[in-house]
Amino acid sequence: MCCGCGGCWYDGGVVYSLSTGKGIAMSGNGSRREALDDLQGFLDDITAGMNGVVRWAMFPGRKYRGETVTMHSFQSVFLAAIMLELERQHNSDVATRINGEQLLVLAGIHDTGEGLGGDVRWTLKQHRILGPMFEHVEHDLFLDAVIRPLPEEIRATFLHAYELQEHREDDPTGRFFWAVEMLGYMLRAWNEYLHGG
Repeated sequence: MCCGCGGCWYDGGVVYSLSTGKGIAMSGNGSRREALDDLQGFLDDITAGMNGVVRWAMFPGRKYRGETVTMHSFQSVFLAAIMLELERQHNSDVATRINGEQLLVLAGIHDTGEGLGGDVRWTLKQHRILGPMFEHVEHDLFLDAVIRPLPEEIRATFLHAYELQEHREDDPTGRFFWAVEMLGYMLRAWNEYLHGG
């Protein structure tokens, strides 16, 4: 049974990701501490990891070197909210097909695995063999650091939002997020070009 995102299925207390085939138990953490036991510590751990990763750092010719994964994630949320509201204000049919809550959650957490594991060159992420391997590593880091510590009753909500980035062809919210992500890349590149960087 899927929540409706098309990217998961739930079977006997385990939620499985269709993109990786891996499942996580939705009940019990063994010796793991739940996020709500120390919510601020959970948030601090996630953002500290994301703050430590500077995006695109492996390009030595860039003058601008300040965009961390945390900064990118915040800007993604804000940009997604701006673009969705513009669609709504212009009575766009697109806005009626977008799940705004899932969009904003996805924008905030989509690069958490990258933030915890480190940035990888875009060309390697696009490699037909290595790319999927990096995606699996990032996905596993996300599951371990974000999903597993969450209370059982809310895990599926965050996993489903995260999985939407893999459904940009067949889900309106995933497709809209992908457009926002590409717009963010273009805005960053244009800004760097204007400032010589």
